[in-house]
Amino acid sequence: MGNEEQLDRFTHAYMLRLIGGVLFCDHSSSRVPLRYLPMIADFDTCAQYSWGGAVLAYLYRELCGFTDYDKKQICGFSFLLQLWAWERFPKLSLGQFPYEDHTLPLGASWF
Repeated sequence: MGNEEQLDRFTHAYMLRLIGGVLFCDHSSSRVPLRYLPMIADFDTCAQYSWGGAVLAYLYRELCGFTDYDKKQICGFSFLLQLWAWERFPKLSLGQFPYEDHTLPLGASWF
């Protein structure tokens, strides 16, 4: 197995974990659904997908399901919800935002 093939395999594994474990996470936290595997098969096509819109739609769907009184946990990339709350409700934040440069994306300095 050549270095390039090995790098491709590690990249696919990392992207699968990032997609299934962070962006579109569920309650298992130890398994990633294989339904995402065809989406990352070709890196050029993968870069053209609207991942941000899909993550936001998944989070919205989870928030709608969270209104059910039986549900005790929320899935999805809840960091987006936290950033929204920090910007809209400054009393909830840890203080002043650590950036003054408004050309950066919201939350860029939190990573």
